[in-house]
This record gives sequence, structure tokens and C-alpha cells, in this order.
Amino acid sequence: MAVGKLVTKAAAPVVEEVVSQFTKRLFRGAKIPPKTQKIVGNLNKIDQKTILSSIRNEPEIAEGWKNMFINAGSDNMEVKLSAFEELNQSLTRFRGEAKLQQKENRIDDMFYTDSKNTAPLDVTQMGQDVKSRQAIIPDQLSDLTEQITKDVEEGKLSRGPQTRFEAIALGTNKFVDDKGINRMIRRFRSEKLPLGRTEQTMLRPQQRGMTKRLQREQDLTLGEDQGFYLGTPKGSHAHHWNPLALMDKVIEGLSPKQSKAFIKYVEKELGIFSGNHIGNLRQLPENVHRMLHRRLEDLGYDPRTLKSFLGTSLQERKAFMKKLKVDFDKLEEDIFREMMINKNNQVGPKLQ
Repeated sequence: MAVGKLVTKAAAPVVEEVVSQFTKRLFRGAKIPPKTQKIVGNLNKIDQKTILSSIRNEPEIAEGWKNMFINAGSDNMEVKLSAFEELNQSLTRFRGEAKLQQKENRIDDMFYTDSKNTAPLDVTQMGQDVKSRQAIIPDQLSDLTEQITKDVEEGKLSRGPQTRFEAIALGTNKFVDDKGINRMIRRFRSEKLPLGRTEQTMLRPQQRGMTKRLQREQDLTLGEDQGFYLGTPKGSHAHHWNPLALMDKVIEGLSPKQSKAFIKYVEKELGIFSGNHIGNLRQLPENVHRMLHRRLEDLGYDPRTLKSFLGTSLQERKAFMKKLKVDFDKLEEDIFREMMINKNNQVGPKLQ
């Protein structure tokens, strides 16, 4: 490992006692700064397993891990930020090499069989550490509801997560808040929202718009979401070129099997992607995005007024998509031409 060089000047005072069992395994009784102890002790289980697995495979890198954690607890902000960057890069590397998945949420029993401290992990504190950036943020989240419920029942966790930060600390994208509302974290690790945002997954009838959107994204996307909302520049919008609500109307009345077959046809024969397929992404400045929706309305592609396809034949649906292909190709050319009229991709007069 070409990382982990200790910056001794920034090390904080040492403490006499190391509480975390993982910390004991990593530092083997050595005295460490209190801030470092806190950072190490609050690593999520996946990261702990990643580090211990890497040391088992390459014992010589143990010192590098220790130095990075000590530097991460430094009072020198530059040293601290550099160390956290090194830690994230190293964890990403070893997760890939070990082919670990986020759904693995428990460390081997061997790490806890000799533990005298059986107190459950403090979820409240873990969430606070994520919020204050005192904890290492995972690369991705997944639905770990079942595993977390089991850990709470077994006394490994004080309770389930009730905030976005607590959920992130445990590596899950779903949680129930303190009011009993089911929530989900979206756009996690995006440029604009590094820690994502939350929204309800079970809403009252008058609030179901976002739930319908999530369902549409799932139904219209062939395969897995490849990061549709990631990397959108600041000030731009991640636009579905083939609008979700429009395509949802086109496949209305088809069975799930027929819908998938139709989406595959549209993709293969017409080059039109659907849902959160990365080919359906257009990153547009906000003013261009607003203009585009006005143009779609003028062309008759407003989902709110579009006639339902329920009961229509596949031939009629295909004919509609072929016409849409022609109109959208022309529209895309117009947008590109207008954006290139002035220097620095400033929008032209037709888009203002």
C-alpha cells in the first residue's frame, strides 16, 4: 500500500483505554489519540471487514491503515482531509479486490466471541458522527432493513435508524423515522447532494406523486440503474429524454412481460431508451429544461393531456413512438444548435 505515511506533528494526545473490539484487533493494545479511537470505533461493519480481510491477505499493510486513522484524527484540517481521502480510496480498492457487497452487514463472529463489552451500538451517536463528518461515509447504500431488524433483536444495535444520517451510518437506504413514516434515501453520493435526500415511500393519497415516479423509474428501466442522477453539474437538471410519465402512458394496459418486450423494441429498433437507462439521460441547464417542457407541450407530448393508450394495439403504440422519434430527433438538433449560437455554450435567443 502506497498510502498511510504517519504525520507525527498533527497527532493528538493518547488515551489509556481502547474500547472498540475492532480497534483492539487493529491496534493490538497500542495507545491511540481519542479522536482516532472514535473514528475507528464507529466504522460500519462492511468497512471493518474490508480492513481486517486486507490485513489477513497482506499483513504488512496493517501499519498503513493505523497511520491513516491516526492522521484522520488530527487537529490539522489539511492532514485530516487528506487522510480521509486516502481512507476512502483504500477502502474502495480493497472492497473491489475482496468482492465484498454492501448487503454483507455483519463481521465474522470471531471478532466478537471474546468481547466483554456486549452493549449495543449507539445508533444516535453513529448518526451524529455521519452528520459532522466524523465517520467515513460508505460508497453506496442498499436496503438492509431485514438485517438491521435482526441486529436490533439480537441486541447488536440500540434501535433501528430514524434519520438519514443514522441510516447512512448503517449502510441502508431505507428507514422509519421517529413518527413511524417509511422513508428512502435518494441521489446518495451525487455531486449536488453527497449525502442524498429523503422522501416518503408510503404516502397519503394526495401525496403519492413521488411514489408513482419511483414506481415508473423501476418499471421502465431495463436492468439496474447505472447512476442516472450521479454527476449532474451544478445548475443543471437530470432530464429523462423519453419522459417517465409519457412512456408510462404508452405502455398502459400491457402486462409486465409485454411492457418489457415493448421497451426492448423501442430501444433496439428506434434507439429510444426508457426509465433510468443512462442513454435516456440529458443533463440540461435549468432554463433549457424549462423550455424543453414547453416545447413538448406544444408538440402534443404533455402526459397530462395525452390520450390514454389503454386498449390500443401494439401497432398503434409503435406508430406513436416512431412519430415521437422523428419529433425528438429534430428537437434535440434544435436544442444543440441554439446552445452553440453564442460562445461558452450560452443559450441562443430561441431558448431564452
